[in-house]
Amino acid sequence: MVNDVRSTADSLGFPWTELFGLAPHLIWVGAALLVFLIIGPSSIKAILSRANRIRVGAVEIELRPEIDAIARRKSVQSSSSRLDRLERRLKSSASAIASARFLWIDDTPENNSKEIALLRKLGATVDIAPSDRQAKERLESAVYDVVLSDMLRHGNEEAGKELLPQIQRAMLSPSVIFYVGKPRDCPQGAFGLTVEFDELFILIIQALERREYRSAADE
Repeated sequence: MVNDVRSTADSLGFPWTELFGLAPHLIWVGAALLVFLIIGPSSIKAILSRANRIRVGAVEIELRPEIDAIARRKSVQSSSSRLDRLERRLKSSASAIASARFLWIDDTPENNSKEIALLRKLGATVDIAPSDRQAKERLESAVYDVVLSDMLRHGNEEAGKELLPQIQRAMLSPSVIFYVGKPRDCPQGAFGLTVEFDELFILIIQALERREYRSAADE
């Protein structure tokens, strides 16, 4: 019977055999069209956009422009290879930075705007406190992985050092890194102190690695 149908179709000159072969492909095209009509073009565009952001957030990002901008602002003459190493280190630690929360204490936060922007580009949460009072309020209401601080605030050259004990008593005792304008001794209890922006980011990565190690050891 099937052979008769095919013979009849062939005798009428219609390529039914070829149509049968295309049937699976036509079904997929129809299904895709149905999904498109149900979801709508705007939703599909949003999904594709989200997929691209995920890929970008998963380290497929360009950090060198931000690094170069910080170097220019700080008038730092760093070698290209040194900045390349920093970029690679930041990318390799992107997931740790993205899951971290920072408190940046500085009465002139605009001076650190590009460093803050770089951390945020990597996905980190960065809160800013331009005064000791605001810093204390932040420390009482949130948990931080790392606290970044200047030393000189409102004319007091030891302001950062004086606030250090209170920071250490905050929830989960965040690591404290001082980012200062001129070299000086690192206060006891602080994780580190630096005047160099690339060293700042290396210290941040090391502080996060230490906290991760301690968390794993406590489990």
